[in-house]
Amino acid sequence: MKNKDIIIFSFLTVVTILSFFIAYYGWNDIYMLWNSPEGAFMYDSGLVILYADCTLLGISGVISLFSYIRKGRAWTYIVKGIIINLVLLLMMPIVTLLVSGADAGILMITPIILGSLFGLWKLWEWIDPYIVTANKYIRYLRGINLYECLTLGCKEQVVCRRLFKVLNSLSIDADLSVGIEFPDSERLGDTSKIYFVSKSNPESRIYHLNDILKVDNSELGAWHFYLLASSEYYLPLWDHANIISRKFVMSKRKMVVIKHKYSGTDNLKPFVNFSKISEVSSESIVSACYWSDWGGLFRETFRIVITDNHVTTFELINDECLLEYNCGIMF
Repeated sequence: MKNKDIIIFSFLTVVTILSFFIAYYGWNDIYMLWNSPEGAFMYDSGLVILYADCTLLGISGVISLFSYIRKGRAWTYIVKGIIINLVLLLMMPIVTLLVSGADAGILMITPIILGSLFGLWKLWEWIDPYIVTANKYIRYLRGINLYECLTLGCKEQVVCRRLFKVLNSLSIDADLSVGIEFPDSERLGDTSKIYFVSKSNPESRIYHLNDILKVDNSELGAWHFYLLASSEYYLPLWDHANIISRKFVMSKRKMVVIKHKYSGTDNLKPFVNFSKISEVSSESIVSACYWSDWGGLFRETFRIVITDNHVTTFELINDECLLEYNCGIMF
């Protein structure tokens, strides 16, 4: 784990344990008081608010930990709520002076409730991170299509600063930067190309991904590499090169959006079968579906071998047509 990961994980762990610890002893005291002869009139309503708050903090902390382990984004929403809530807890004496007891409780619990709700809304990223990452990456590429291709006329290069924030299982050396070379409109057909360039030698471009990219030895690492390797199908294309244009299909519902009916048994969801060969090596079978206006619905399957954080094998082992389609145009 990186230092940043250790700090965040430790913060979430400490908050979760302390919250459940305080909540457990607090609710236990209230239970004892409730069953005492004096009844429920002995406990302070402010303490009830505090214990309820700590319970929510603990639950939110657990959700955040699971999400962070799976590199989902749900934890970011919850942590913001947790931090705001902790600040309010530290300022509790001032808060109670400014507003009444009930209003103070609402003010304090609201951030963590909102953070938990946003986190639960984004928790499906933890359930299926493949679909979420693919959607984010395609949205990122579409942004390049709209701005860089249309505004700059397909002749410029752009440094992809956000690329490794989306595909966060991939990285490159600090001396390198990554960019996109747009199609040459002088040619009959041309594709966009992702390239790497050294900051000390900006004139020399490297187009081969395998030697440059550092890839996490994990299932997400294999999936993120597959997405990056498939980029040319979703980046700007020129003229006859549009024959390779694709649309990712990650559910049967997507076929409705594309306006084609598929009634087969395949659920069309992407999957990664990951197996470790050794501590530094792994093999993944990565499979995903796509729609082509020139052929129909396909499921392609790749074999990816990662050794010492570099992809040593990236081979297509199957490209099955699930639904044939003839557009009626000879390209």
